[in-house]
Amino acid sequence: MKTPKQYNITPAKGQALLNFQGRRFPDKIDVFETELIEEVRNTKAKEQTLFDKETDLNSDFQNLLIQGDCLSACAYLKQQNIKVDLVYIDPPFASGANYAKKLYLRNGGKSEIDADDNTIGEEVMYGDIWQKEDYLNWLYERLLAIKDVMSETGCIYVHLDWHIGHYVKILLDEVFGEENFINEIIWHYFMGASNNTSFGRKHNTVFLYSKAEDYIFNRTDIGVEYNPETIARAKRGEARYDVDVEKMEENGKNPGDVWSDVNPIQGNALENANYSTQKPEALLERIIKASSDSG
Repeated sequence: MKTPKQYNITPAKGQALLNFQGRRFPDKIDVFETELIEEVRNTKAKEQTLFDKETDLNSDFQNLLIQGDCLSACAYLKQQNIKVDLVYIDPPFASGANYAKKLYLRNGGKSEIDADDNTIGEEVMYGDIWQKEDYLNWLYERLLAIKDVMSETGCIYVHLDWHIGHYVKILLDEVFGEENFINEIIWHYFMGASNNTSFGRKHNTVFLYSKAEDYIFNRTDIGVEYNPETIARAKRGEARYDVDVEKMEENGKNPGDVWSDVNPIQGNALENANYSTQKPEALLERIIKASSDSG
């Protein structure tokens, strides 16, 4: 059996404080070493598409794929003095459910268990049944560890929903400081169940925080197209204020904090990995372009 190591973390300094029974304020956490750390290298130099300047800036950089608990990964990064410019986390939502995927016969033949669709059972991907206090302590420790390895210009996006997001917002104020809260992003989608006893729940919430006052944000990299009629009115001089039509067409408009143009993953999508809480690549693409620099 592996023996855990102690990982020192910097305590939170924010003014907001969420009190609950069994609240922990650790300065040391037990972590296990990561199971696998793999360097991802490009073996074909001709595929390198970075500009010379970007190559020079990142000449000593190595991609890492780390398999292990978040705390273990942060401990490794801290030990190697590796700083992170952008963090996106999609933790459990404390939804009170276990998430499973169906298992199918390898040969595609009929199964006695389920003759209709070749399933032979289910495999639990992860459990999301928590005591609220246990969940908040668990996430708090990981937020502290993540902040420890973020660069001074780094940002973090925390993806949640209505189950626990309002509590986590206060934890984020505590860990990163209320002054470093940037956006509450609403990812609005049109899929999902409706019922006759409540309004349909059709959105997730993504909290965006920076580590410090100065942070990376690339407005021109995330522009979305204006409505063609808006462009047409601007060209006719009918806009409500002076606008640069060429810039409008080239840079697009800021998508704002309600993202309704990013669709959830459809069943027949090429990126579908049969993971019930999988997030679409387009969502991550916008986040990466906005909060990290090319190269």
